[in-house]
Amino acid sequence: MRYIQYHVDAYKLVFKKGFMNLVKLLLFSVILLISLVIPVLTPIALIASVSFFKAFLEKGEADLFETLRGVDMTADRYLKLLIASLLQIAVIGAGYVLFVIPGVIFAFALAPLFYIITMHPDITTSEAFKSSFEMMNGNKLNLFMLRLLGAVVPMVLSLIIAIFARLVPFIGMILSLGYTIILPLIFAEIMIVDMMFFKEISGSKVSLEPEVIVEEKPVKKVKLPKAVEAPNSEPEAPAEPEQPKE
Repeated sequence: MRYIQYHVDAYKLVFKKGFMNLVKLLLFSVILLISLVIPVLTPIALIASVSFFKAFLEKGEADLFETLRGVDMTADRYLKLLIASLLQIAVIGAGYVLFVIPGVIFAFALAPLFYIITMHPDITTSEAFKSSFEMMNGNKLNLFMLRLLGAVVPMVLSLIIAIFARLVPFIGMILSLGYTIILPLIFAEIMIVDMMFFKEISGSKVSLEPEVIVEEKPVKKVKLPKAVEAPNSEPEAPAEPEQPKE
């Protein structure tokens, strides 16, 4: 699988449209990170993030306020999203309590949960969980490798900053400030990679559309009437007898 190409394409997309696009991306990422810490805002933040980064992936840019205005959030929908979020946390938490490995497996198995709910607003919570597990069947390792590779950039930057902070504290302080500013952009890049990955596997791994069964109606056989000879048709002339040979 082309793990590196995913991240190369995502970083190209992040820096493609210029400074103002980076500001929008940075602002939304900061709002998203803050919202994820507040449980009551988590469902709204997750739905908004999928909508924002999906639009960003398709158009190369996204409007923060247009995304927030476009989030269709009724009381029933919010309650469904909140239940889904709490169930997701409970399932993953139970996996970590039982043992670390099941928790990691559940975390990756339920990674596209809110992507599925956003793409299919009418889906039930149980169907969304089932579809998430089906979609990630055989793809959990791929997502793990993508996210592990996504962590390389912040790890390298942290190492460089640590070296400069040790050798030249003033420069290290400036680099630390710059790292704090671009960290939300790195988070946004990882979210874009997730959107690219979920979009790619959603069509091939599991179909979320209801199956339409077309009933074949039996074909009635119509007995055609026999051809009727025309009344004025001339009778055929009798064949002439063969002449005997001499």
